[in-house]
Amino acid sequence: ELYIGGAGVARGYLNRPELTAERFIPDPFSDNPDARLYRTGDLCRWLPDGNVAKGNIARGNIEFLGRIDTQIKLRGFRIELGEVENALLAHPDIREAVVDARGEGMDKKLVAWLVARNMDVENTIMEDRDSAPNGQPIRDGLRTHLRTLLPEWMIPSAFVFVESLPLTPSGKIERRALPDPDASQLDAGTEYVAPRDPVEKDLCGIFAEVLDIERIGIHAGFFDLGGHSLLATRVVSQVREYLGVELPLRALFEHPTPAGLATMVRTRETWQAKILLPLKASGSKPPLFCVHPMGGGAFCYRELASCLDEDQPVYGIQAVGFEGDRDPLTDIEAMATRYVDEIATLWPDRPCHLYGWSFGGVVAFEMARQLQMAGRESGLLALADTTHPLYFEGWEELGEDEIMFHFLAEMGDVESALWQEIADMASDERLAFLRQRLVSGASSAGLIREIDHFVGIYRANAEALSRYHPIPWGGNMLFLSAKEHQQIDGQSPDFIWRGLAGKMVHHVIPGNHFTLHREPNVRRIGEILRVALNRFI
Repeated sequence: ELYIGGAGVARGYLNRPELTAERFIPDPFSDNPDARLYRTGDLCRWLPDGNVAKGNIARGNIEFLGRIDTQIKLRGFRIELGEVENALLAHPDIREAVVDARGEGMDKKLVAWLVARNMDVENTIMEDRDSAPNGQPIRDGLRTHLRTLLPEWMIPSAFVFVESLPLTPSGKIERRALPDPDASQLDAGTEYVAPRDPVEKDLCGIFAEVLDIERIGIHAGFFDLGGHSLLATRVVSQVREYLGVELPLRALFEHPTPAGLATMVRTRETWQAKILLPLKASGSKPPLFCVHPMGGGAFCYRELASCLDEDQPVYGIQAVGFEGDRDPLTDIEAMATRYVDEIATLWPDRPCHLYGWSFGGVVAFEMARQLQMAGRESGLLALADTTHPLYFEGWEELGEDEIMFHFLAEMGDVESALWQEIADMASDERLAFLRQRLVSGASSAGLIREIDHFVGIYRANAEALSRYHPIPWGGNMLFLSAKEHQQIDGQSPDFIWRGLAGKMVHHVIPGNHFTLHREPNVRRIGEILRVALNRFI
C-alpha cells in the first residue's frame, strides 16, 4: 500500500476522528513525534527500472495496481472487488479485469469487464460472445473457474469483454466510462431449454422481465438467478394479470422454474392457504419449525434449511393472513396458540424444535412457553438476533413511511443509512419515495395491492410486539446475535432474555441483523444448529 509522508500531509479529516485514526498513522521514519503518514488505499509496486549505486538498487517508477479498500455491499454481502478481479486474472485467457456493481437496490448486480489475453480469444468473443474455441461457452468457463476460487455470491452476473479498459489521465481505471452490460451478457444460470408451449413461453418471459435477463430457459431456478421475495411478488402479480391465475407466493418457492410453475398454471389448481411451509420435508428427525419475522413470510429460512443435516426436516411458519385469505393476528399469544395447534396436526405429542429470527424469536419463545404449560416435551428453542419486546413499545404508532422503511430493510432492499438521507422529507414524501423503491420497474397495478397487503402484515405484527410482555420460561435457550447488531443501552440483545430462560448458550455470528441467513453467515448458524439439534436425538 502506498503511504504519503512529509510536511504537506494534512492533520486529518474534519470532525471525523475515527476515519482520521484509521487513515493517518504515526510516521515510524520521522523523529518528529507528531509526524503522520497517510494511507492512500492504493496498491502499488516499485518497478526495477532504477540504477545500481553504491551497492544499493535505486528504486525506479511506482506502478499503480489498483485500490486495496475497494468494497461494495451486494444483497447483504461485503465483497472485495480486488479479490474477484484477481480470481479472474488467474484465468489463462484474461489479461485485464475490472469488477464493479451496476444497478440499484435489489436490482444491483456484480459485473466484470475483461480484456482477453490474445487476439484469437478476443476475435472469437467479438464475433460470438457465447462461443469459445473449444465449444464451451466463454461465460460458463469463467464461471466454472471462479467457483473453484470464490463463493457463489462473489461470482459476477455479467461478463463484458472490451478491447481496452478506460483510464483517467493519472492512469487509474475510469469506472464511470465502463459500458453497461446488455441483456445478452447477463447470466441465465443453467443450460438453456426453450419453452415447449405458450404457458412456458409466457412464464419464461415473466421471469426474464422481472429478473432483467434477456433469455431464460424452462429449467432456470428463480432464486438461483437472484430472485427474492419482492421479485417473487412481481412474478405472481404478473401471472395473475397476464395469465389470469391466482397463485400464492409459496407456489414460486415450491415450483421455482418456469416448467414447474407451468404445471400449476395449466391445472389452475385452487390453492388452500397454509401456515406451514415445507422448506425440507424429508427426514426422520424431529422437525425444526422456523417462525416468520415481522414481514410474515418464511422464505428467509430457505438457505438455512440447506445447511442442516440431510435427515433434518425443516418447516417455515408463515403469518396468518400472509396469503391474503384472512386478516392477520395482532396478538403474540394468539399467534403462538395458532402455530402450536398447526404443528400438532403434523407432529402430535412429540417434541419439536423452534427457531425464530428477529420478531419470530419472540413468537417462538411464547410457543415454547405454551408447549411447556400444556405438558408437551420441549426440544430446542433458538432465537436469532431477537430484541426484547420492551424496546418496541410505541411501535403501534409508527407512520406508514416508517413501516415501509422497516419492511424494505427486512427484505434487504435498503441500508439503515438511507433513513438519514430522507429524514428531512415530509412523511408523505418519504412514503412516496419508499413505495417507488418497491414498485420500480413494475407495470402491474396489482403489485401495489400486494405490497400494501404485506406492509399491513408488518404493521399488525409490530402492533402485537409492542403489546407483548413475555413471562419467564424455565427451559433452556440458544441465542444467536449478529456481530454488527447495534447494542441497546450498551448491552448485547441477549442480555434481557437471560432472565427469562433457565440456561442460555450464546453465540455471536458474523454479519448484521439482515445478513444472518445469507452466505457465508448462514453456514455458521447451520453448524451451531446441527450440534444443538443432535443433542436431542
